[in-house]
Amino acid sequence: MTSPVSRTVAARYHGGVRPLTTHVVWHATAGGSADSSLGWMNRDTARTDGRGLGGYQFLIERDGTVIAHTPLTHIAYHAGVSQWPQPSGPAMNHRSIGIAFCNRQVSPKHPQFERITPAQIAAAVRLVAWLADAHGYTAFREATAHVRHTDVAPTRRADVTPETLDWTAFVRALVQPFAPWGCK
Repeated sequence: MTSPVSRTVAARYHGGVRPLTTHVVWHATAGGSADSSLGWMNRDTARTDGRGLGGYQFLIERDGTVIAHTPLTHIAYHAGVSQWPQPSGPAMNHRSIGIAFCNRQVSPKHPQFERITPAQIAAAVRLVAWLADAHGYTAFREATAHVRHTDVAPTRRADVTPETLDWTAFVRALVQPFAPWGCK
């Protein structure tokens, strides 16, 4: 399977090798573009203690472009103080891959409100299939492996919101290629 990654922007900060990968934590960047989000994450003053955002493994731009950031094998500080399952499960940065949609995560009443685009959803489906098939992350074939940032850090985060993405339909699209009825 061909890599869906269009380009790589090296992460300035990340942790050591991730010992276990069980989940994908889905995010929305709230930024104007992938480049603005990458610039913010790679700034000189970014916190590197595991409490500040150091990066995602991947960002998906509005047009479906997939950008690799933190090395796939390394810990990205994308989930911050987080647990899954709530309220007392293990922290997520050390056992998950962070994927972010470049999307202004604002109230639906805000003039800059935007939904996750169909191109982003299609790119996410290709990316998850590639991660499962080419990299052996077979857990990603199950719906339970996919959680939102708000699921793992509900008192701090609200992304990805129901207004920007139909979560149930999205997860169904992610795992459908692996179901017997979805095989191509």
